[in-house]
Amino acid sequence: MNKIFYVMIMLFLIPSLKCPADKSSSKAKTETPETLMAYVDGPRYSEDLSVIATDRTLKSPGHKMVQELCARRLAELGFKVELDSYGTGINVIGRIDGAGNSGESVILSAHYDSRNAGCPGADDNASGVAGALEAARVLVKARYNRTLIIALWDEEEKGLKSPRGLHGSRAFAARSRREGSNIVLSMVFEMIGYRSSEPGSQRFPAGMKAIFPLEMKKIAENRNRGDFICLTVNEDAKRYADIYTGFADITGLPVVTLKISRNIINNHEFRRSDHAAFWEQGYSAMMIGDTINYRNTSYHCNNGKVDDISRLDTDFARDTIKAAVAAMARILEIRL
Repeated sequence: MNKIFYVMIMLFLIPSLKCPADKSSSKAKTETPETLMAYVDGPRYSEDLSVIATDRTLKSPGHKMVQELCARRLAELGFKVELDSYGTGINVIGRIDGAGNSGESVILSAHYDSRNAGCPGADDNASGVAGALEAARVLVKARYNRTLIIALWDEEEKGLKSPRGLHGSRAFAARSRREGSNIVLSMVFEMIGYRSSEPGSQRFPAGMKAIFPLEMKKIAENRNRGDFICLTVNEDAKRYADIYTGFADITGLPVVTLKISRNIINNHEFRRSDHAAFWEQGYSAMMIGDTINYRNTSYHCNNGKVDDISRLDTDFARDTIKAAVAAMARILEIRL
């Protein structure tokens, strides 16, 4: 009896003896959009970027290698993976069904092909592919009401040569419309790695002042520095751009949003990536990017410069991914 009494006293006086029960409860941590941001790992992103930044022109060894890398990585993370063959190319589609409104989906994507043989395509678009994979790794840490889709599109570069031609995202968007899929938002990473604090490093096509006077004034007041991430959204996606910007503010990432009205949505300058395929089908879509060749002078390895990882700012890309992860979690209706 004395021994039993002693043990009871010790359990009462020494909380540490109760730790096993406490440990089991601590495993049930509830994630929020803000806590997910903290999981985005810059070094891990840079490691993927160094592998993906290689010639990925169609039918090249690098193209096939990255396709297989994406499929393998998504499968390892627990996604249901589909190699979506649409005739001339293959999209890699990863899906995790929502726990509530599974019929509604939110897509985060990037194109994995590159344009010119021998060009590493580090910014265009290894930066986006590595970003999508890192976002996928983080997003699986929580559960959502809506269905999460991570997509890596094929033939974006080929498709851009013929604006109405078939390429990966256009094939998927058209199929989704035929099947009656409810895509809440398609979020596209298109070149997220190049930042410059040099005055005059940011340029825009002619006529932008007339269309976006406030946005162009903001950039001019910063001496036209290319140090911000640009969101290009159709009218239906405006509210999602605001969600992204709110989370970007937490990281200190400057954001400029170009809200494309219906009367200018067919302007080629605003359609230069996979988001346009979803606009065509009446879906909300947003391109997240560093403004393509209007900032990065090594675009497509032009101007005698190589689009390699030495020119990229991975901290800038990391913060871009952080804001995207948090925005995705909010739009996916994270289960708290």
